[in-house]
Amino acid sequence: MGTVAIAGAAASAVPRSAWAEPPPPCATRTAQLEARYGRADARPDTSGFLPVTPQLEAPTLPSGSAPGAITMMVEVASSGVLVDGRPLDAAGSERKKIVAALVREASDSRARWKTLHAGQAAPPAKLGIWFDRRGKAADAVSLLKDVSGKLEVAVLGLAAPEADERDRKEPPASVRKRLDEIRATTDLLQKSKLIAAARRDALAGCARHEKILDSLDATAPDAEASFHRLLLKAISSCGCVGVDFDLLEAVTLPGPDRRTVLARPLRLREGAATRVTLPNAADVQQLVDRLPASGDFSVRWQGGQGASPDGK
Repeated sequence: MGTVAIAGAAASAVPRSAWAEPPPPCATRTAQLEARYGRADARPDTSGFLPVTPQLEAPTLPSGSAPGAITMMVEVASSGVLVDGRPLDAAGSERKKIVAALVREASDSRARWKTLHAGQAAPPAKLGIWFDRRGKAADAVSLLKDVSGKLEVAVLGLAAPEADERDRKEPPASVRKRLDEIRATTDLLQKSKLIAAARRDALAGCARHEKILDSLDATAPDAEASFHRLLLKAISSCGCVGVDFDLLEAVTLPGPDRRTVLARPLRLREGAATRVTLPNAADVQQLVDRLPASGDFSVRWQGGQGASPDGK
């Protein structure tokens, strides 16, 4: 009796924050997972439009449209300019030469398209341009002005993380260790094996889950959404018993590193009614934050008017 009293007194002296929070009931945890799967499945997969330039920090767009109409992707960074992942042959870094090379690339791309689709009209060239968010807004504005006078242009950026992604708690150390192993693996086949093993382990104690998941048609257009539905069915069948939700969420939900690409089709034109005002030392992110949703716009620098702070 005395031992129990001492233990109870010792326990009451420990701050409540020192105790781990009990896991939410099965129905609550399953409903949270279902809602997250629903939001993830509603987002288009735009991974093919992500920049490939090492160390390029992409800007965040507050809103925009899907980039599906983009026919040529351009990446502008301090290390150079890429077109569809290839270095642009611009014979130097002078802006006029870069613009001329982009126009040539667009023309060559249309010619290749016509060769592959004989008798069909080639779609108009639509450039999607990535700028490093840390770059000078003045440089981006100058390039946009020259390019948008010759080709259709859209500024590309990343959508802000979904609220449920921002609020997701850091997974336990054991889960982080497995995620780090997956991310560090460059071999795609080995990476897929590690992900599959983690998914199996997350449901290892859930009876009959393999039979349920075996019914998945991996070739179906909505295979990922179907997989999510089957996962929820498996969890329900075993009443959450033996389910490692932390590991399951980590390997079946897009993390903060999987972001949706947005596009804003724009044309920079002097005298346009929509005017963006920027400080002379603005960076690209400040420019992107002020861009209109679409259409023509002009830029006014707080130190004076013109297409760039130096008036060029």
